[in-house]
Amino acid sequence: MQKFMALLVGGMIGISGSVAAAQTEGYYQTPAIKGDRVVFASEGDLWMATAGSGASSALRLTTHPEVESSPVISPDGLWLAFEASYDGPTEIYLMPMSGGAPKRLTFEGGGVSVRGWADNDHILFRTTNLPGTIPRLLRSVDRNTLKTTDI
Repeated sequence: MQKFMALLVGGMIGISGSVAAAQTEGYYQTPAIKGDRVVFASEGDLWMATAGSGASSALRLTTHPEVESSPVISPDGLWLAFEASYDGPTEIYLMPMSGGAPKRLTFEGGGVSVRGWADNDHILFRTTNLPGTIPRLLRSVDRNTLKTTDI
């Protein structure tokens, strides 16, 4: 019985050690890289770090209670497009890489996912919130005018 208890306690210590390591290592998703900057999603927020600096030096870009994900950096490196559900359904938002308040770009009623940038002013996104038999459509949205165009 003592041998069994020793194995059980040893196993528990090993498990708690691996949980602690997982917490310090983090769970990083959907990285976007431009130059030496990396933007990624973790803990439901967006973070930015310099390549090679490690996650411990990352700067949190968003702090909203809802989940932000799928960051995509503009070709000029000044803007960050991403998905969030601030007002209910998931939509595409934009913020400066230097930080600031996100701006909502799409009003599709959900079913959108950011796909990239066509140029410094147009964000590509996929929508599935469509009537009829077409299951999905690629669109672009102008970050200045919010005008959407089917691709």
